[in-house]
Order: sequence, then C-alpha cells, then structure tokens
Amino acid sequence: MAMPRYALFVALVTLPLLACGRESAHPEKAVEPPVVRDVGIGAVAETAIEDTAEVTGTVKSRTITTLSSKIVGRILALHAREGSEVQIGQILIELDDQDIAAQTRRAEAGLREAESGMAEVERAVAAAAAGQAAAEAQRDLAASTLARYQRLLDRKSVAPQEYDQVAAQHKAAVAAVERAIAEGQVIQAKRPQVLARMESARA
Repeated sequence: MAMPRYALFVALVTLPLLACGRESAHPEKAVEPPVVRDVGIGAVAETAIEDTAEVTGTVKSRTITTLSSKIVGRILALHAREGSEVQIGQILIELDDQDIAAQTRRAEAGLREAESGMAEVERAVAAAAAGQAAAEAQRDLAASTLARYQRLLDRKSVAPQEYDQVAAQHKAAVAAVERAIAEGQVIQAKRPQVLARMESARA
C-alpha cells in the first residue's frame, strides 16, 4: 500500500532535527598545557658582548699623488719611497739640473740683453719725440714767415727771390716733420719685438 505524500515529507523533515539534538557519544577532552621542569630563574641585566669579525680588505690613503717630472734628468737623491707618508712642501726627489741651470743662465743673459734693448728703445723714442717737436716748431715758424713774405710779395715790398727762399725753407721744415714722424714710428715698431724677446726669456 503506498505511503501518503505528507507522511513522507514529515519523515524527511524530522530526521535531521533528531540528529541535531543528539550529543556526541565521545566528548572531546580538554588539552592540558605541558609542564616544564628543572628551569633556572635569574635576573635580567645589561652587559657588553665582544663581537668581532674577520674580513679581507685593502687600506688606501685618502690622498694619492702620482709623481712625474716636467724635465728629463738623472736622479741625484730619492727622499721618499712608494707608500711613504710625506708632508706638503717636502722635497721628494732631486734631479740633476746642470742642463737646466745652463739654459736658465742663457735665458737670464737674454733677458738682460732684451731689457737693455728696451731701455735703448725708450731713449730713442724720447729722442724721436723731441726731434719731432723741434721740427714742428721749425715748420710753424717757417709757415708764419712764409705768410708774412706772401703779404710783402703781394705789396711788392720784397723780391720774388727772397720769397722763394722762405718758401723753400717752409717746405724743408714740413719735410723734416714728416721724417721725424716716420722715424718715431720705426722706433715704436721695435718695442713689441723687444717685449717679445723679454717675455720669451722670462718663460
């Protein structure tokens, strides 16, 4: 005989509810903490512990200088070795300076000669300036004399020959001024040459 549907439904709903209400047949036991025995007790105190380590390294100086010579020469004395500690201004190496000393003496002689030449040029420049000034004074005097003779010639108070002589003197004075200026320029042109010789000798 078939089971009614509502009875099947009640059975399906009731079974899970009955299962939830049952207690476990084997209840879990509480976990007890482990027991620690034979432990020493002491006070906490701060203390220094020596900590050392061995490492491999290279010690380098803060300042390293490479030595080189501007001239080629034989070493007479060596006052410091590689790796030595030196002071500022300390002499490290002495070189044979015979060749350099000879060159220095020749340069000093050349410098003295150039300085003497410069003094001579300066005297020549001063003399040329004085000569130019004198020539200009003569030119100005000849010009005023020529102007005066020109007025006399216009009034026929002087012979043409006398006027020609004064005019020739004026031309000669003008030419003298031009020569003095040219000579002064030639002398002035020597100054850069002498200065170049002096600078070369100083170098």
